[in-house]
Amino acid sequence: MQYPAGTVPWIRLHLIGPYGPGIPDGLKETIETSDFIVRAVLPRGAIAAALVPMDLLVLPYNPRESYLNLASPTKLFEYIGAAKPILCTKCKSSMDIDDEGGIVYVDYSPEEMAEAIDRLINRPEVREEMGRALCRIRARHTWAERAGRVYRGVVSLCGDDGILGRS
Repeated sequence: MQYPAGTVPWIRLHLIGPYGPGIPDGLKETIETSDFIVRAVLPRGAIAAALVPMDLLVLPYNPRESYLNLASPTKLFEYIGAAKPILCTKCKSSMDIDDEGGIVYVDYSPEEMAEAIDRLINRPEVREEMGRALCRIRARHTWAERAGRVYRGVVSLCGDDGILGRS
């Protein structure tokens, strides 16, 4: 995905949050001096509003990180709640979500990710339909619904006396 300088000045990559461990200083410098990348550390309560003007939300998680195949990233549910099209790498836990077409899954590959971004950016009608699909499913993916699932799971592990791990 190469765009000649100035041909699509409206495209920005927004990174929300602090740098994770292992991000090299050179990459941090590239991000901080880029006219294409916008990085901000926001309070949790401000994230939903920050997503509103965005056209596409991307989750480039590495499926070789074992925990990503066991638990869905919190951001995924925030993105579903925003009802914005989602591009996500193929992690087992994320692919288990019945997204009705609101999420595009790709391999953990920069080339495949770039092709999908290019395709989605250039097809606003597809992004609009993906957003509508996410509107249809978001009630099934709220914080309250997720907490209820966790609660029911813990209760199912409790014994008759209500103590975890005893039958």
